[in-house]
Amino acid sequence: KNNFNGWGVTIIDALDTMWIMGLKAEFNRSRDFVKNLNFTKTVDNINVFETIIRYLGGLLSAHELSQDKIFLEKAYELGIALLPAFESLSGLPHNLLHPIKYDDLNQLGDFIQLNVESIESMKKYLIKESLVENRLILGELSDNIFSGAFEHLGCFVPGMLGIGAKVLNRPQDLEIAIKLAETCYWAYISTHTKIAPEIMWVLTNDTQSKTRHETENLPVDVYKMDPKYYLRP
Repeated sequence: KNNFNGWGVTIIDALDTMWIMGLKAEFNRSRDFVKNLNFTKTVDNINVFETIIRYLGGLLSAHELSQDKIFLEKAYELGIALLPAFESLSGLPHNLLHPIKYDDLNQLGDFIQLNVESIESMKKYLIKESLVENRLILGELSDNIFSGAFEHLGCFVPGMLGIGAKVLNRPQDLEIAIKLAETCYWAYISTHTKIAPEIMWVLTNDTQSKTRHETENLPVDVYKMDPKYYLRP
């Protein structure tokens, strides 16, 4: 009912899964679909965040696995169409955008200046070790108060740091990426269902005053869980 921007999001979001699962016939049919997409044609403004993680991420994953240049070409087309979202006064991208076709890339502003200050701040303020098992967790900071709320959605960060470590030659970021990815894995295997919760609240040196719910049979280091599961990828 909702093909998300009019570009068939499920097909692109599932390209890497089709390849990994050996569904090559379906993958090839999807390739033909992708080849004919026009990323500047949409009936309404698009959600920039969702478009990046599902479309751009799906195309780049498909290229990484298959080495088929068509996915890289379409990812480039989409990336160019999305660039105006980052031309904002704050430097933070706009939430909604109508993608634009550029015949002349000189029309673009002076962007994609890679800045590692945000990563350094994340490492300083948001990444802590759990109290008992010394697992790295990515928490939250609000009004200068740290919370060990490790969200399932935060599991994109290991991939982000891994790519940044490679592109920017920052091997120390790769070590952190590996440890955070291991924590994401642990979030799954530590539950009875082997499905990670939406949020785990983890004890750290900054949160050790918290007490675990005695009625819950929780993993080590965890004092609370949000048991919802939204089919996160």
